Amino acid sequence: PGYYCDPEGGVFACMDWTFGSNKLKEQEQKFNSRTGQNVWFGVGTFGTSADAMQGLGACYRLVVRETACYDRMAGRELEREIIAQSINTGFDVSNIQFDLQIGNGGTGAFNNCAGDDWSMFPGAFEESIWGAEYGGCDYRDSSQGSPSCDDLPPLPQEPGMMDKDGDNLVDLCKWSFDMGVRGAGGTGG
Repeated sequence: PGYYCDPEGGVFACMDWTFGSNKLKEQEQKFNSRTGQNVWFGVGTFGTSADAMQGLGACYRLVVRETACYDRMAGRELEREIIAQSINTGFDVSNIQFDLQIGNGGTGAFNNCAGDDWSMFPGAFEESIWGAEYGGCDYRDSSQGSPSCDDLPPLPQEPGMMDKDGDNLVDLCKWSFDMGVRGAGGTGG
């Protein structure tokens, strides 16, 4: 259970690819300097039946709005567009939805985050800490309520690489709230 994707397998989410990670921020700066386009980078899941690979490997440039369930065009546009690659498919992601990998955006259908000795993060998987299966924490800060980003373990069971890169789960979670990519009420997706 580590921070980077293991080329031999065994890690199910590459935390260094998470929205707001220092690795992605560094690549965003390089892209922005080279092109003059101020964007965010991300990875995640996009479910589409439009091609045989269900969107796997495809890159998308997303204009994202804050969620307003009564009218999907009513929310304000985020401060930047997102260039994201679909690195996963799934029955739980439907068309027009890009499930961006964010710090504790929910475990989804297959929880490899916490709860087992082989999981990426230590401790039990409890909704009071991790939040909902789809969406993760409800609140950015513990002063607002629980579960919040402050309730999370900051580093994985093998903390060395994540710590070395200057990332931690609490900050990645808060970054997703700050940038407005969590959806209505803090939920991911």
